[in-house]
Amino acid sequence: MRIGRRALLGILALAGVIAAMAVARPALSRGYSNAAMLALYRHAHLGAEGASPDGDLARADALLTRALALDAGNAAAHRGRGFVLWQRGARQEAGAEWRRGGIPGADFTRSGRQAQKDGDAARAMDWYDRAIATAPEAGEAYVRKAGLYEAAEDWQAALGLYEQALAVASFPEAWMERQAYLGHANALRKLGRPDDALADYEWLVAHAPDYYWGYVRLGELVWKQGDVARAEQLFLRAIAVDPDMKWAYRGLGDLYLTLGRDADALRMYQKTLEIDPNDPLALERVESLSALGR
Repeated sequence: MRIGRRALLGILALAGVIAAMAVARPALSRGYSNAAMLALYRHAHLGAEGASPDGDLARADALLTRALALDAGNAAAHRGRGFVLWQRGARQEAGAEWRRGGIPGADFTRSGRQAQKDGDAARAMDWYDRAIATAPEAGEAYVRKAGLYEAAEDWQAALGLYEQALAVASFPEAWMERQAYLGHANALRKLGRPDDALADYEWLVAHAPDYYWGYVRLGELVWKQGDVARAEQLFLRAIAVDPDMKWAYRGLGDLYLTLGRDADALRMYQKTLEIDPNDPLALERVESLSALGR
């Protein structure tokens, strides 16, 4: 069947319109998402000044909805949508949008570390929360946020974060996993659950034989539980791992002092002072033992 000249021109014109629309839709989508980001910036700026920027947030949301209707693959729109949802308290949904927009959770963790370095614990917490929402399988944000709770002596909150990390997260770097087990055990001890903490410390000495703090903390705990001989061996093992750290020497000093081995205790406290000349407990013990001529 032959197509007339007029019909052919019509088909070509329609094809051109369709092609132009295919090109125009992503471009128009980007325009909407750019406008939305300006509204989000205004929202954040006014919020910092104590104003009420809810209208800007609603405008950003509407613009992002249009952007995604035109181009569902607009990564910038997904990222912006994540920030809108976060402001509205929809954290899981925000994390999903950030994943669609290609934001790695590690970026939020990095911002959290910087805020923590700057002394802004509240902002660091927020960044770590964003990291967890975006990449719940990554362990670092849990561990660092738990550390902030430890600094505030909120041991129950710290314990919950460490439990989450150990249950769902992976640890690409060995220090993260060690810190999760150590922090979990320390929180249990602070909460009066030393028997539960014991399993974590045992895990550390079994799976991380070069980890100083596993030996020190386990030594402290088994000593309190009455196993003096094992505590001594654990402190000595810690010293073998890192002879330039003071805590195992000081622990041994305390242990020997309770056993009446004053000369050995004095030697351990003196070693502590070689590493940290200002250690108050070691200074006091060296002075008292020296005064006794021991």
